[in-house]
Amino acid sequence: MENKISNKVNREWIKLSLYFLVMLILVVGGYSLFLWFIVNIMKGEVVYGLLFVALVAGVASFFNPCAFPLLPAYLAQYYTTKEGKEVKSTSGILLSGLAASLGVITFNILLGGVIGILGAGFGKSLGLTGDNPNLSVRWLRGIVGVLLLYLGFSHATGKGNPFEKLAHLWHPKSPPKEISGIKKMYGYGFGYTLLGIGCGGPIMAGLFVFSFAQGGFTNALIAFSVYSMTMGMLMIIISFITALSKEALLTNLRKSTITIQRISGVLLLLVGAFLVLSSIYVTAFTNILFP
Repeated sequence: MENKISNKVNREWIKLSLYFLVMLILVVGGYSLFLWFIVNIMKGEVVYGLLFVALVAGVASFFNPCAFPLLPAYLAQYYTTKEGKEVKSTSGILLSGLAASLGVITFNILLGGVIGILGAGFGKSLGLTGDNPNLSVRWLRGIVGVLLLYLGFSHATGKGNPFEKLAHLWHPKSPPKEISGIKKMYGYGFGYTLLGIGCGGPIMAGLFVFSFAQGGFTNALIAFSVYSMTMGMLMIIISFITALSKEALLTNLRKSTITIQRISGVLLLLVGAFLVLSSIYVTAFTNILFP
């Protein structure tokens, strides 16, 4: 009996390791494609087909260095929700992924609309890198970084999510309610692309310029749709892998919820520090992640 339990635990650890390996391969591959996109498409003179450019632009935007460091924060938040006490069904996992994907697409629609009204120059001006990084983007990343530092400290010290408790201040007569998992996932998808705007905004603007040059509004709409759907699909894939890895982790550490929460808190502290430092020391951030 003990051998069966031990074998099951070993299998779960192997599965967990494979999930993280797949996640790592996706991030490294996506980031490499981002660098290739910047050099060969945005700065190069090589001509590529519209759909190919839109597809690669979607991958590049999703794994851009302004955003992909937030993936550990995604893992941390996902592992510390109360839903972690129960294994979610495949349909539930897919629904969460779709919610996160919808958050990504919603932000893209809003940003795309603004770029369409104000012009591609506005999108390029959002860049965090370069000689004149956008001050608003720097402030946004810095403020969110401070909030994540606070959240990470609360998780690491076992105090839970302080923002859900703060909501009780607005309705003191009723008990504090936890935000639903679907709303959290939607908010994460929206926030992921929002915080990646310093690298993703110029990519979207460049895609608009390229697609209009290829044939006007219709081509721009097609390119934008492929771009957004690519990012949305990647968010679903990441959500699915995260949920499956959570299942394997909880199977092995069923009685270690506090430990998981504290480890997640450390991850949030690291991500928060990254956001703050990258918003202050932009030149160093550019030199490290844009070799």
